[in-house]
Amino acid sequence: MTRKITSILFVAFFAFSLVFANSVWLAIFPEYSDSPLEWMAPGLRLSYRASTAVMKPGGGLSDTGGSGVGLYQMDVVALEEGSLALLQTYFMEMRGGYYPSLSFGTIEKPGVSDLWLNPAVFNDLSKFNSDNTTAAEMPIQYGGQTVQAVRIESRGINAKHVYTYDRASGILLYLLTQAQSGTDIHQNIMEFLSARYVELPWFNSQRPSWKLTTTSYSGTYTINIPGSYTTPAQTQVTITPVTSSLSWDYVKMTIMQYGTLPGEFHTVTGVAQLNGPIWLSAQALNSLTKVQDIDRDPITNVVTSVSYIGKLQDGTEVIMLQQTNGTYANQNVYDRKTGRLLYTKQMSPNSLDYNVTELSIAGY
Repeated sequence: MTRKITSILFVAFFAFSLVFANSVWLAIFPEYSDSPLEWMAPGLRLSYRASTAVMKPGGGLSDTGGSGVGLYQMDVVALEEGSLALLQTYFMEMRGGYYPSLSFGTIEKPGVSDLWLNPAVFNDLSKFNSDNTTAAEMPIQYGGQTVQAVRIESRGINAKHVYTYDRASGILLYLLTQAQSGTDIHQNIMEFLSARYVELPWFNSQRPSWKLTTTSYSGTYTINIPGSYTTPAQTQVTITPVTSSLSWDYVKMTIMQYGTLPGEFHTVTGVAQLNGPIWLSAQALNSLTKVQDIDRDPITNVVTSVSYIGKLQDGTEVIMLQQTNGTYANQNVYDRKTGRLLYTKQMSPNSLDYNVTELSIAGY
């Protein structure tokens, strides 16, 4: 439970730090914001090792907090001139494997972000400098080799941010954030692991022709503990569109369970997305015509596959995509005619067994 709470605190604090820092970079370098970098493409995945800890001011873990280590993956699920849809997923470790604990989506500027900067901005590091921010170029050892990097350190009231970018590509290599909370210090670290392109034949396609409207799903959430009686909790998820483009939808998801306050977060669906999209493009549906593996991630060992193609009892033709690595399993069923998500089943591990969420479309 402590690790779960710590991970939620980490994601909330880190998401806030991204929004704050991103606005700073955009204010300094607006001329570079809209142009995608040469290595950007739909299907790009950046993987990071992520750690969080609640520290004592003098060092060492706090008596009132905890620590945790996981993985962060950022997927470019759509890319257009002036906008980039980014899906960010935090994986926790359990039973010797990783499972997706939290996920959210953002719409970023393709040329300026917390996770990357146009390398041209490093030509004049004085633009970074202020009363509380300094920047310097230096060689560092990373991944067993020497790379030229730019280190930017910013200090505020009871807060510290350190960014290290690869000079050549502009990709973030290392991020440290520290913020004081009471007598403790919340510390988060991200370390770059790899960049790769998820090979999808339909990555340059467009979203479905139908307009996304408010869509609801209903079902159950069950915590399974061996030897205990389980009562599924009635669950409803409402997807409310916020904004759309040719290749992505940015939405608000509201989750309601009986006896609990509703939770809200924002996420994206894009044409080059494998992790839980709410639709598949027509080109994707035309490409996926048989049971097959689509992708195997070398960092999380997650295999994405087409596990079923057929008909439901009412005659609806569907396709099921599955993601699993032996630690967790997600299954999503899509209408082959429209690409709309009809059903989802998510199995994530708890300390003794699995928590299971099952949802079916209820209205749109």
